[in-house]
Amino acid sequence: MMDVWSWICELPNSDEWTESDSALVFELASSKSSQEESTRSIQLKAERTAGSNSEALVTFTICLQGFHPFDAPKTLWVSDTCPLSSEKPFLPLVLQLLQEIIARSPTAQNSTCPRSQLQKLKPDPVTWIMDSHSAESFSSFFSLVFITRLFWLCAFDAPAEAGSLCFESVLGPHLETLSCKQAPVLRTFLVTVGVDAELCFMRALGYMLAKWHILREVGVGLQTLAPLASQQAGLSYATEAHGLWDTVLKYALAHHQLEAVIQLEYAVRFYDGYIQVNARVNNLRFHVVRLGFKKSEGVDYDHNDDERHFVSRARAWVGPEVGATYVGGLSFGPVHK
Repeated sequence: MMDVWSWICELPNSDEWTESDSALVFELASSKSSQEESTRSIQLKAERTAGSNSEALVTFTICLQGFHPFDAPKTLWVSDTCPLSSEKPFLPLVLQLLQEIIARSPTAQNSTCPRSQLQKLKPDPVTWIMDSHSAESFSSFFSLVFITRLFWLCAFDAPAEAGSLCFESVLGPHLETLSCKQAPVLRTFLVTVGVDAELCFMRALGYMLAKWHILREVGVGLQTLAPLASQQAGLSYATEAHGLWDTVLKYALAHHQLEAVIQLEYAVRFYDGYIQVNARVNNLRFHVVRLGFKKSEGVDYDHNDDERHFVSRARAWVGPEVGATYVGGLSFGPVHK
């Protein structure tokens, strides 16, 4: 299990870490080239620097090693400086990663994404999340955030070989492991940051998961699928003989994301020995959006504009979590209009 947060928290303090020390390295992924003995790797580096008032600072970088055509190390990303003397020295790093994920979230076609109207995330909600959850829970949440940011870097700013290594060695082994462990912190984060930031963050996360499932199930590169998706029309009527149903159609459908809003009314009554909770569904709204990027952002929509798919049935469960043992009884009453 990749535990980047624990490695960051265990970095030397300002007294033990001098500027003359070489950068500390966390290897995110590595592989041996089939034709050469050199190792290709994606690394997270931490380097000690000093501010204008000799304040101890640390800067993080994500670098590539050994990928063609970059024989020399290539830096993909540089963090803002983090003050080692601060009470929460790595809070700026967490805020930067979250802000960059939101700023790069895909948009729904023919609609305005609220990301353009969002202000920078305030530190207080994120600080509260860090303080109110265990180190293990927050570590899983941070890994999800870090992997999501790494995905965008490898998808747009890295050679194809680095993107493949990221998908195979980082996304594949870790996403399923993180799905349960980070849920409590993720839930708190989404509630705390507000609906607009929640929408953008979940669109970015959903887009990454769609790409991962495509490569895992289809097994071919995105560069092969994208031209086909733009050239073929009427993909719903493609036949199995042409091989389109299992490739291009899956590629198009994967970018349809269901966004649901469920409004509840509830009342809590306290009795001797038990608590009674009554809940009523007040409003349900379901919207299917096709996520992509506008031409002004340098990337075209990568699915077919003629394809139309909508949800035919949606089921919402209002009640305790599945498998919960803290509920003694569950009953359903009549629907009052």
